[in-house]
Amino acid sequence: MFPGLAKSYKYAKIGTLIVTAIVLIIALANNDSVFGLITFAWSILASGLGVLLILRCYEKPVSTPAAIAIMISGIVVSLLWKLGLGLSDAVYEVFPGMTAGFSCLFDIYYV
Repeated sequence: MFPGLAKSYKYAKIGTLIVTAIVLIIALANNDSVFGLITFAWSILASGLGVLLILRCYEKPVSTPAAIAIMISGIVVSLLWKLGLGLSDAVYEVFPGMTAGFSCLFDIYYV
């Protein structure tokens, strides 16, 4: 995302510390089991990257802004589905997350 900072050792270490702190806060603040946290992390990953992986399998071109919009919409909807609405017991978070990514793709390219 930031090509100028990609080769900086100092910024790589700062970024690693920030991500580690965020993960530690999530782990300590959540009362869920480790398995539940890992399952949730995989669902966020699938919601963010699943649509793009499917498009790459079919060799469909996707612009960078469209890819970022697809990833953000999938992750946000998946987070809202589990944490905001609490509906993950009814439907797994990946389905609404990937549906949001595909609808974002449809809005970008076909409307």
